Amino acid sequence: MKTWPGLALLLCGLLTACGGSTLDPPATEPSPAATPAAPPTTPTPTPTPTAPSEAEYAANLQQARLTAADLGKPWLQDVKPKASDPKAKRDGPTTQEFCPGHITETGKTNPVATLYQSFKKGKAAGASNATFYLFTLGEEERSVLQTGFENDIKACAAYKDQGGSFYFTNTPEGPDSILGADEVVISYTERIYTDKAHQNLVYTRHNVVTRAGRAYSSVSYGFQASKKDPGGKDFAAATRLAQLQTAKTAKAFSA
Repeated sequence: MKTWPGLALLLCGLLTACGGSTLDPPATEPSPAATPAAPPTTPTPTPTPTAPSEAEYAANLQQARLTAADLGKPWLQDVKPKASDPKAKRDGPTTQEFCPGHITETGKTNPVATLYQSFKKGKAAGASNATFYLFTLGEEERSVLQTGFENDIKACAAYKDQGGSFYFTNTPEGPDSILGADEVVISYTERIYTDKAHQNLVYTRHNVVTRAGRAYSSVSYGFQASKKDPGGKDFAAATRLAQLQTAKTAKAFSA
C-alpha cells in the first residue's frame, strides 16, 4: 500500500507521461476593493441633568403633605403646614440642641426646602399626636444626615431635662425598612420617665426617618404610656404613618 507521499509522486509521473508538464496553478480571483475605514465618530456627550430649583422642591413637598383624611378618623389637623420660603436666603447649619449641652449634628445639613405639620388623635387632652417634617437635601449630605442622627442618639442616650423633673432616653430601634422607601435613615425611640431608674414611663415618641429619591420624611408618633404597651415598644402606629407619608412623598417626587 502506498503512502500519501508516494501516491503524490506517482500522480506527478503519470501526468508528465501524458504530455502535461505540471498542473497549471488555479486562477486567482481578483481581490475585492478595500473598503475605506469609517471616519472616527465622537460620541455625543450626555447632558448633565439640571437639579430642580428650590421652588420646584417646595412645590413637590406641598404635593407630598398628608391631610387628616389621609390619616383617617379620629385624626385632626393640629399645626397647619409651615413651609420654607423658596425666595428666602438659606440660613445654613443650625445650633439647635438635641439634648441639653449637645448641639445636634443633623444641623450640619442645609435643607433645600422644608415643610412641617402635625396632627392629634382626637380632641381629648393628652391625645396621641403625630408630626411630619419633610425636607430635601443635596446628594452630598445624605451620609452627613445619617451619621448625625447616629451620633446624636449616642450622645443623648440618657439625660435629665433642665427643669430636673423628667428623665429621657433615646434608643435606636424600630423598623429597618418601610414599604415604598429607598431607605430608612434612622428609627429610634425617645422615652420620658419620672424617675432616674427609668421604671415609671409616662410618655413615648417613636421616630422614623425615611428617604424616597430626593426627599426625606421624618415622622414622629407620640403617646402616653398604657397597660397595653407598658414599655413603649409597639411601632405599629408609627410604621403605618411612615408608610403613608413615604408613599405620598414618593409619588410627589416621581415626576
